[in-house]
Amino acid sequence: MALPSQLKPLGILNKLSAVQSIEYLILDQRLCVLEYSKGLARFSEVPIKPGDDVRSGFPELRGVEDQLVAVLHQQKTCFELQNIPRSTPARLPFTSIYRF
Repeated sequence: MALPSQLKPLGILNKLSAVQSIEYLILDQRLCVLEYSKGLARFSEVPIKPGDDVRSGFPELRGVEDQLVAVLHQQKTCFELQNIPRSTPARLPFTSIYRF
């Protein structure tokens, strides 16, 4: 499928997340949140905002920082955490994290 050249990459992510029910977040090299999709709040343990350390909202990422940085530097092609239980009742009971 050809995409119109005027679409920005983040616009494409927004369209994909709306169609596929996929949420996303974009991190910098310090693992701080740069941007995220509207529905991401359903998955984070606590609310996050741009500039926050991603581990505040997703504490299960503590201890896997080397793997995340390897993905950011394209030294590793994928990263997965599946079926992560959530303790906050207002959140979805399980979530999975993928990098693709």
